[in-house]
Amino acid sequence: MAAKYVISSDKFSAIPGSPIAYWVNEKIANIFVDYDSLEKIAEPRQGLTTCDNDRFMRFWQEVEINKICFNCTSTKDTTVNGFKWYPYNKGGEPRKWYGNNDYIVNWENDGFEIKRFVESKYKTYSRTVKNIPYYFKKGLTYSAISYKFAVRAYDNGFIFADKGQAVFANEVDYYYLCGLLNSAYCATILSIISPTIDFNCGYIKKIPIKIVATNRQEINEIVKETIKLSKEDYDCFENSWNFKKHPLL
Repeated sequence: MAAKYVISSDKFSAIPGSPIAYWVNEKIANIFVDYDSLEKIAEPRQGLTTCDNDRFMRFWQEVEINKICFNCTSTKDTTVNGFKWYPYNKGGEPRKWYGNNDYIVNWENDGFEIKRFVESKYKTYSRTVKNIPYYFKKGLTYSAISYKFAVRAYDNGFIFADKGQAVFANEVDYYYLCGLLNSAYCATILSIISPTIDFNCGYIKKIPIKIVATNRQEINEIVKETIKLSKEDYDCFENSWNFKKHPLL
């Protein structure tokens, strides 16, 4: 006779979206009740869709390096600094901690050309040009569509995309969250609330988070060092705009 398993549907109700995650044990299920969701302490956001990447987006190698602004801090600066091209987080292959800095986008004069183009299609640019106040702010980016969730740290100067979404946190929580989002714990939680290849910010904001103040500083230092090592590794190759020479030479 085949084995029969019975589970209360109440177990699923505590999990965002109430997925039929019958394999989740009671300890994991209680986390969704006892911990705050990520959106309580950070801000996951969807960014810019140009509606015509062939026109408005380039690989950074396609443009003279001195025509790219790498240290912009606000959209207001783009109206006076004379630059056309700015770093653009577009997602890419799963890579933790740092990297995938491949693209630039035309945001000259506060995105004037992109905004007018989107308006010609949808009457308003806000339909695809989203969360402008977060452009050029330090954040944590990830690929919204991917076989594996992986977060990368980036400093001021980037615009983030619709599929290269970002999480914004205060300086105190920034590195702690980077480590947490790249952890096995986060992978387990996402396998429950988003068991596909979709990691849209709507799912990310639901991740249950508990920051333990007693080990925050230690974790922050470990994550900072890990990001530093990942950056050094990334900069060893020609696809990085910080490349100088291969370390073996």
